[in-house]
Amino acid sequence: MMEVQGQDQVAGLPKPVTLTTDDIVEALQDSLNEIVNTARRVLEKTPPELISDIIDRGVALCGGGALLRGLEKYLTKSLGIPAYLVDNPTTCTAIGASKCINMREIFRRSLITP
Repeated sequence: MMEVQGQDQVAGLPKPVTLTTDDIVEALQDSLNEIVNTARRVLEKTPPELISDIIDRGVALCGGGALLRGLEKYLTKSLGIPAYLVDNPTTCTAIGASKCINMREIFRRSLITP
């Protein structure tokens, strides 16, 4: 539980409110369902030779949203595939993009162009 200050919409005055984990989960439920559904669609389209690696190694979670407490457990349960939090989840994507820029000629060969 955490107490936060907000503005009462009726009175217009500051008002403390106690939020629980359940409140946060309820507020994010639609977004969490969309993440699971999108991951399922991606996994369905993933070639079998890559799926076996994903099943063995799991799904890496990165970005600030990956820091949501319990997300890796939720995704593991929902997808049936292990999910884990990477080191430095808030910066790993930027670092990876930076490395890709430095290797753009190698990646260019793999890109699908219209």
